[in-house]
Amino acid sequence: MKNNIESVIKKIKLEIKKHNYLYYVLNKPKISDLSYDILFKKLSYLKKKNKFFKKKKNIFGNKKNFKLTHHHSKMLSLENTFSIEGMFNFYKKVLAILKKKKIKFCGELKYDGVAVNLIYKNRTLYSAAMRGNGEIGENITKNIKFLPSIPKFLNNKKFPNFLEIRGEIYIYKKKFHKLNKQNVKNKKLIFSTARNLAAGSLRQKNYKISKNRNLIFVCHGFNFFKEFNDIKYFENNSFYNILKKIKHVGFYISKKIRLLNSFEDIKKFYKYIKRKRKSIPFEIDGIVIKINSLKSQKLIGYNNKFPKWALALKFLNQSKTSTLLHVNFEVGRTGVITPVAIFKPIKISGVLIQKASLFNYNYIKNLNLYYKDTIIVQRSGDVIPKIIGVIFDRRKKNFKKVKFLRKCPSCHTNLISEKNKNIYYCNNGFFCISQKKKKILHFFSKNAIEILGFRKNIILQLIKNKILNNPSDIFKLKKKNFLNVKKVSVKTINLILNQINNMNSISLERFIFSLGILGVGKEASKKISKHCVTFEKFLNLFYKNYTKKFFLKIPGIGINICKNIYNFLSNSKNKKIISLFKKFIF
Repeated sequence: MKNNIESVIKKIKLEIKKHNYLYYVLNKPKISDLSYDILFKKLSYLKKKNKFFKKKKNIFGNKKNFKLTHHHSKMLSLENTFSIEGMFNFYKKVLAILKKKKIKFCGELKYDGVAVNLIYKNRTLYSAAMRGNGEIGENITKNIKFLPSIPKFLNNKKFPNFLEIRGEIYIYKKKFHKLNKQNVKNKKLIFSTARNLAAGSLRQKNYKISKNRNLIFVCHGFNFFKEFNDIKYFENNSFYNILKKIKHVGFYISKKIRLLNSFEDIKKFYKYIKRKRKSIPFEIDGIVIKINSLKSQKLIGYNNKFPKWALALKFLNQSKTSTLLHVNFEVGRTGVITPVAIFKPIKISGVLIQKASLFNYNYIKNLNLYYKDTIIVQRSGDVIPKIIGVIFDRRKKNFKKVKFLRKCPSCHTNLISEKNKNIYYCNNGFFCISQKKKKILHFFSKNAIEILGFRKNIILQLIKNKILNNPSDIFKLKKKNFLNVKKVSVKTINLILNQINNMNSISLERFIFSLGILGVGKEASKKISKHCVTFEKFLNLFYKNYTKKFFLKIPGIGINICKNIYNFLSNSKNKKIISLFKKFIF
């Protein structure tokens, strides 16, 4: 069990490392910020639960050609939550540590921009660097020296000689869309997000590109090295007051910063910003709540990833949360078991949603899903509902883990799995109640064993009346069997029976396709029939001589498909059906 957990943790770490590299270095993220946050939270949850830790590697890998600079103090990330409950837990924890009933917080916007660290020596801008991995970042001094929102000199002599100023560089939404329109006309690169545009601009060799893109720097943090070692300095100042002093020397500070005196204030601030989000001219993805007292910040301190005195409460965008009620395991035509999550109904983009596919075994495993979990549901492409994560803050000890079935939910046959144990399927074919309808309809479909007039509504009624239980039952059909079938004429009945009685030839390709075996579609059926030529050779290859060397003889047919055919033919009931059609196959 321990080795399995360790392998999952290592896998998630590698995935995070890959996305870090795409995000920070190549500026080509392939997943949303929300998906990344969920991935990171899952890693933290598994580490905490299983006490498995390994040293984090440099996100830059072996990538060269970057001018890198070491940060004087580590640029930490912000711990985040997606729920009010998560923020309340943070609030209670802080009060408990400080042994106080009430403290002040500073509420800010969480900018969706590029984190930048500025160093001032003798009140003169000395260097600028992007966050990178928190310890080392790309030096972008040349590119930001021309931004009007970054002062080159600090006029106030009361300011220390050596300090760090931290903030975000972003671009207005209107400017972003305007530039993308120009790029479309000029057949240039289109930026997927405003943040990508800002990051790409800061990496340009030609500083004039950065200068002409109307980038803005907003300050949300600072470090006064000498003063920060003096406890009196902490006692006489607050985070909010120092931000106001920083504003007076020329830095831009958000107008929406608020002092918050209680948890109710925090909730109101969150709801207010969420309501105003669309009217804010730049991208934000939540709010940040920080303890206002510098002394309290110092007492609470940091861990190796986050300051423990701050928390980001992030928006869910076009996603919403719901409660997982149940998981239905549905049996498809080919026998594949698909888990479907049933949750409390929610509306996303005006559409009521209450279920979503969980796809396969690995999807459930990777989500680490428990019944009654608070899940995050997103409409993928604004159409297909998808569960993209779990809010672990809300999980309780009595919740039960979602486990994949080992027996078919319909006929209770032991399920078969592929080598990687991701896809599970029932091999009972036509004798599995859930598969029967779909398989018989497929068997008599246009590209399989087509019988003119033998329409879907007729087949379904014969199945319902328990006259047609498998494809071979067509040879038992009489006129009297159609008495209770609605919307079928005598002429159609005669046409169907005549075709069955005069059946004389079915191509091997069509017959293989008609069986509806997992992975065996039209193309695979064509390749197999071409290679086998006769029905006898088909049976001989896939049943009697079941060895790897035979698989490799069929171009374009892999081991999994061959195994699926073998498993199907190994079922004695399926073999009996096949034998009744044997004389018609050429």
